[in-house]
Amino acid sequence: MKRNFYHGTSADNLESILQNGLSCDEIKLWNCSGDEIYLWGAMEVGKEWDCETDEESEERAFRMASESGQIACIASKDCRIVVLRIELDDSEIMPDTSHENMEGRGAVCINRTIELSEIKDIKVSNDLSMLKGYFIAMMADNEFFDVELSRLERRIGEAFKNAEIYPEDIDELIEWDNVNIPAIA
Repeated sequence: MKRNFYHGTSADNLESILQNGLSCDEIKLWNCSGDEIYLWGAMEVGKEWDCETDEESEERAFRMASESGQIACIASKDCRIVVLRIELDDSEIMPDTSHENMEGRGAVCINRTIELSEIKDIKVSNDLSMLKGYFIAMMADNEFFDVELSRLERRIGEAFKNAEIYPEDIDELIEWDNVNIPAIA
């Protein structure tokens, strides 16, 4: 049975995704990650977050992928979030066991490249460069975060640590546009 999964990344990866699909051989942001592609399953997220409708489950999975994209923006030059809606067969999906806090939260993975034909929708956010310090503040002390931060980036992250910014505030600042997926010949 095919169903929807969501993946969040930064716009630095958009051109490659549009040409090659989503590869599992990319640089990872987490030191516990393997050679899989990490996804948020709408059904899994819906169960974990007690979503009452399929639409609510899809929205929550999209939001989780968006948050993953915020983390990817820390290491990006193009500080826009990209969220992919991907249609995959259930039989290929595995629980995300890369770390104990991932399994059971709706996180899943697949250990192969996702073809462009499997990507059904791509959304890209507005530029979030002004929030990069906030994203850094949220992750800088996470022992599994595997991005080398410069001294300046660490200082900016420290400055944002006490900022009263909440996930809902970030959601209100994000504007989404659709990306045209090239037709496959």
